[in-house]
Amino acid sequence: MHSKEEIDFAQWHLSAAYLIPLEQGTLLEFVSSVGRMTYDYSREYKETVVENNQSDRHSTYYGEHRHIENKDHTNTFGLEANYHITLLDNLKASAGLGYQHISDADDKHELVYKLELAYDFTNDFTNDFTISAAYRNVDVFENYFVTVRYNF
Repeated sequence: MHSKEEIDFAQWHLSAAYLIPLEQGTLLEFVSSVGRMTYDYSREYKETVVENNQSDRHSTYYGEHRHIENKDHTNTFGLEANYHITLLDNLKASAGLGYQHISDADDKHELVYKLELAYDFTNDFTNDFTISAAYRNVDVFENYFVTVRYNF
């Protein structure tokens, strides 16, 4: 049997946030979001069947080529609260908790939690350059991000 399988999963997310400064070095962020997840699955395979005839020692080969394709998408809507804290002058961390509604999931209401660590490079040449790593869990899927950002 010969088989070829392809899976493509794409996601986009548009968010708006409201920031509330707290004590020095801390910030509370409320985020609302809308997004879409698209799933594209394709599989091709060919089965070969061999029949052996014992009486005349001949074999018969035959096969069938099959193609299976499935495309689907779902919409997402979410609310989150994130707490940001400055650990050192250039090192910042954030943690968040929220809710996400996934239109076509079995359990439509998903708990979201998020952790992020960011480092700001500050010197004469790169005032607004940041690198960060984040983890986001939405019960039914996880996202890992590494972000490089330059602020103009």
